[in-house]
Order: sequence, then structure tokens, then C-alpha cells
Amino acid sequence: MNICQINDHDVANGPGVRVSVYVSGCTFKCPGCHNPEAQSFDYGEKFDMSGEAKIMNALYPHYVTGLSILGGEPLHPKNIKQIRFLCELIRMKFHYEKSIWLWTGYTAEEIIKHLEEYDTKHKLAVPDYAKDL
Repeated sequence: MNICQINDHDVANGPGVRVSVYVSGCTFKCPGCHNPEAQSFDYGEKFDMSGEAKIMNALYPHYVTGLSILGGEPLHPKNIKQIRFLCELIRMKFHYEKSIWLWTGYTAEEIIKHLEEYDTKHKLAVPDYAKDL
């Protein structure tokens, strides 16, 4: 998975001060897309331990309320496993002190299907809020 951008002090994508992660790759091609450059799965940088560390460190300050995950398409099959892993890391470290918001082009029914498909053992990686079409 590639990441387009990580904003460590975002106030536009959810309540309070948040860390926003923009994921690369989307096949929806929505008219008026806010991030057309993020449609390519090759755009940005590989998400690795360095990216994980940057996100986790940005979440530490008490005034940061949580993580916002945008795209591209976070729930695309090429992205979902790493997004779920990231959500699990946040839950394990911060429990529910930091909220997780996710923006997706999938419908509410498809979101539930995607989350159930990739989470047969536990529910740590389920976002607190998912904004669908």
C-alpha cells in the first residue's frame, strides 16, 4: 500500500485536531474527486514502519483526538489489510482514547461486508465512524 500524505495536525477531517492519512489507489473514478492523483496505487510512498512510526508519534499528544483515513480508497482490496493493521495498532496502543474515522466510496452495506471479510477473529480494527457514498 502507498500513502499519498500524512497530516499530523488536521482540523478539517473530523472533530478536533486529528492525524489524517491519505491512502493511494482507487478504482471508483468519482466525478469531482477531491484527490484525483490518489487514484493511482503507485502514487506516494510505500507504507512501511517509518510511516507507522510517524502516525503513532503524531497521535501521542493529548490534544490529538484521533486518526482520519482518507483516499484514494482505504477499503480497496489492495489497501484494506494494511489499513486494518494500522487500526489495530492504534487500538492496542491508545484503546478508544483516539477515535478512528474513515472515508470510503463504498456503501454502508459494502463497508460491513469488507470489514467482516477481513476480520474473522476480533473487532479491533473497526473504525468508530465510516463516511460512505
